[in-house]
Amino acid sequence: MYSTNMLTKTDAAGLLAQRSAPGGISAVRLSGPEDAAEALTFLASRPIHTVNLRGFIRDNGLNSPLNRGSFYGFRNAQGRLEGVALIGHATLVEARTDRALEALARKAQEVSDETHMIMGERERVEEFWNYYAEDGRRPRLACRELLLELRRSVTDQKQVRNLRPATLADLELILPVQAAMAEEESGVNPLVKDPEGFGRRCARRIEQGRTWVLV
Repeated sequence: MYSTNMLTKTDAAGLLAQRSAPGGISAVRLSGPEDAAEALTFLASRPIHTVNLRGFIRDNGLNSPLNRGSFYGFRNAQGRLEGVALIGHATLVEARTDRALEALARKAQEVSDETHMIMGERERVEEFWNYYAEDGRRPRLACRELLLELRRSVTDQKQVRNLRPATLADLELILPVQAAMAEEESGVNPLVKDPEGFGRRCARRIEQGRTWVLV
């Protein structure tokens, strides 16, 4: 974006973070390998809370239709990240400062008209929504989930008979189950709205070894 060699990367990032937005706040697109490495480092300081964001980057990179959205970041005047978000079908946000949260919410308002779900910590999502929905729009549904962490090793492990990794031969059994789970949480049945895309995503999870079945 800047063609002059008088600006360092840090200087340019600082300028990008301060121009062309209300109050001098702006989020910028993350796209290159350096951005990916920096975003993963930023997100690694809270690995449990950012597992989904890191998973998208590690699985697909920053630029992939499989993300169903685009990655954006907010940098302070020193060029350091204060927030990272995937903005698209599912919008996930990790913001360390209020100004980063505001910048990412305004960017979501600007670039995405297909946001289906916003995920994050309750307080931060509520703050994000206040910026994002300034026109008075209301959420269709608000859900809460508990994040649990196991802090000790499991010593008593019992084998579950017939539990096994799924194969593509199981796909027709898996599709309606996963669709029902999605509909229960979001109110939208992906088998009705996007059957081909949903089928591809379920098949990919099977191929990645992330789906298990008990028939």
